[in-house]
Amino acid sequence: MLTAALKLADIAARSLFVLLALFLLSARETGQFGLFLVLVGFFGFAAGYERHPDLQRVLVQLDSSRGDQLVVSTLRLYFAHYIVTVPALLILLVWWVDLPYALVAACCAITIGEHFTNESYRVAVIVPRYRALMAIGLVKNVLLLACMAVLLLPGRPQIDLAALLWLWGVLSLLSLAALGFAFRRFVRGRAGPLMPFVKQWKASRTHFLIGLVAILSLQADRLLAGSFLTLEAAGVYFRHVFLASVGYQALGVLSFNRILPQVYTVMRRGDRHSARNILNRERRRVVPLCIAIASACWVVKLPGLAHWDVAQQVIPLYLSVLVLAYMVRSLADYNSLVLNGAYRESSVLRAQLLAVVISAAVGLLAAPRLGVPGILAATLTGSVIYALTSGWLSHRILSATPP
Repeated sequence: MLTAALKLADIAARSLFVLLALFLLSARETGQFGLFLVLVGFFGFAAGYERHPDLQRVLVQLDSSRGDQLVVSTLRLYFAHYIVTVPALLILLVWWVDLPYALVAACCAITIGEHFTNESYRVAVIVPRYRALMAIGLVKNVLLLACMAVLLLPGRPQIDLAALLWLWGVLSLLSLAALGFAFRRFVRGRAGPLMPFVKQWKASRTHFLIGLVAILSLQADRLLAGSFLTLEAAGVYFRHVFLASVGYQALGVLSFNRILPQVYTVMRRGDRHSARNILNRERRRVVPLCIAIASACWVVKLPGLAHWDVAQQVIPLYLSVLVLAYMVRSLADYNSLVLNGAYRESSVLRAQLLAVVISAAVGLLAAPRLGVPGILAATLTGSVIYALTSGWLSHRILSATPP
């Protein structure tokens, strides 16, 4: 419970900082900032190679000393991956995001810092004493939000992208130093054999493929926005998609992760009836809430709010469609719990792959002609395809006659 609370606080601080930045920067700088956030996600995935699922299931079986050695082995793998991923990141920041070289250095520090913060959480889920590393990431994000609040005080000059990235970069460097110091205290004097790179690659190969399709499914719309829209138009889209994704992240922590162990437990016992009841109960809670939120998006057009600067930047149609798309995807995520609980990871992969292919096809056809509405159509289409396909596959498992 404490781990979840720390993570929720971390998500809240970081999300509020990101949303403030997206709505306070100029349209062009918002586009650049949004593209940078997309690269942060892809960098974490590429450098991490989806090691955390295998790492987590093995850590459960090990004592603290052997567990620390496995974590050290994983860190060595990440550092090796940095040899390839960091130069690729630098090139994309200059060529795609159009950032000056000085800001590229700050972005590099930020990206690595975000990667280690996320990996700390994944280890802390299994090994509670690693919560200290999570706390460092939380302190960094709270300080970041506090500095942003100071910059918003009356009389301060308008916030620009350079100041924002330098602030984030300096705090990221400080947090990396604190993470390194704290981690050395955990593993001091615990020598032992390290897991070879090849063995780690083989253990996480399937997870990497599943993760690749998943991240493409979640980020395809943002890639389309960065590829077919101007930076100004992309900035408009990023404001709305990141606002909607905050709710999706919170739903993942409060709902999906909460029922995950329950579904896995009853599926392991072969109690499909209980699994169906758990998921149906969660759907009855989530669907009305998301529909209410999507409807509430139109509140910004009320007379009392219409002249508020932030409200003027919100397009209710865009935001409500994205909220509904994330709601549908959440329903698909519940279906994936059943498939994973039945050891049908390949079915999850097929469902996500089909959704990505169809969504990308719609986006490639619609985005150049329609702009943001075309990307919205692709996003909603992908979510619906994923939900329908995974729903059909999970229904076959839940309705099957027990052996």
